[in-house]
Amino acid sequence: MCPCFGLIVFSMVQLNYSKIAAKKYDWTPRSYPMKGDIPNVPNICQQGCGRILLNATKPVCGGRIDRSTSEGDKIIHAYINFMRISSARCNGATCHLEVGTDNVNWHAGVDCTQKGTAAACSCIVYEKIEVP
Repeated sequence: MCPCFGLIVFSMVQLNYSKIAAKKYDWTPRSYPMKGDIPNVPNICQQGCGRILLNATKPVCGGRIDRSTSEGDKIIHAYINFMRISSARCNGATCHLEVGTDNVNWHAGVDCTQKGTAAACSCIVYEKIEVP
């Protein structure tokens, strides 16, 4: 066997690995903005929007993402559940929450502004997709 065989195989493995590592992903919106209010959130950004809990986002985003499909007369139910607030930060007067799910390829972004003692919020669901 050629003594350079190992070097050739190693080079091919490195080349294939670099193609895998070069994949790029982005988040694309998969819903229209869903709007709703979260009550009893005074001074949303002065006191930190991290006080908003997952359960409070349900009136805005719902409790899960419905990915059900149909095949003929049969409906195949599939749901992705909201599990946690993965980040919360204020940008000026807007509180931005990232809501994580039980599927790493899906999340929701929630933007809230003060509306009296409530937070007026908008939720958009995103899916992670591979981009060329």
